[in-house]
This record gives sequence, structure tokens and C-alpha cells, in this order.
Amino acid sequence: MTAQEVDQFVRRAEEVYATRLRAVLEPKHIDEFVAIEPESGDYFLGKTLSEAMSAAHKSHPDRLAHAMRMGHKVALAIQRFVRPPFAAADLRCCARWRTASQKAFSDKPFPSLMLCRERPSSV
Repeated sequence: MTAQEVDQFVRRAEEVYATRLRAVLEPKHIDEFVAIEPESGDYFLGKTLSEAMSAAHKSHPDRLAHAMRMGHKVALAIQRFVRPPFAAADLRCCARWRTASQKAFSDKPFPSLMLCRERPSSV
């Protein structure tokens, strides 16, 4: 598939979702995944991305499906936290990781210990 064909495929699936499915599915299935086969208009729900895509593949094994997470801009977010290299003296063993975005979890220990740099108190 060329990039242009992929764009057309995604556009067709998103059009099916916007015109036929959003109003029906989002109120009851928010945060769930939907896999859409744009040629037939068939859709498949799942609590996980794997469930939705597996159902689509079982029904249409020779076709592609486009997956979306209802109520979200993206189906999956892959993030990477990059730390600059630092000396061994800067490392310490810690069971908790505190950041501004994780204050709710800051008092709960992680299941396993991890190496992390002493974070400044201003973060």
C-alpha cells in the first residue's frame, strides 16, 4: 500500500465512524476500541485493541481494519522519557518516582526497584 492509499483507507474508516458510529457508540462504549472495515462498514468492539482487531480479522481475514479508541484522539500513545547520561554517583536506588504529573501515585511504591536520578524538589 502506498502512503496515499493508506491515507484514503484511514479517511474512509474515519468517515464511517464520524457519520454512522460516533453518536451510537460513544455514549455507551467510551474508552473502548472499535475496529472499522471501511469497505463493508462493519465494525468490531473490544475492551482492548487486540480484542477489536481480532474480531475484525476473524470476520474479514483478507481485509485491513482501522482501529480507534472511542472518545480519544489516538488509539495508543507511546511516550519515552529520555534522561541525559550522568555519572554513577548521580544514581541512587529508589522505590518511588515523583513527577508533577504523577503526584497521585507518589506515595505508592512501584512493584520493583528502579534506578533513577535524584529529582530536583522543584519538579
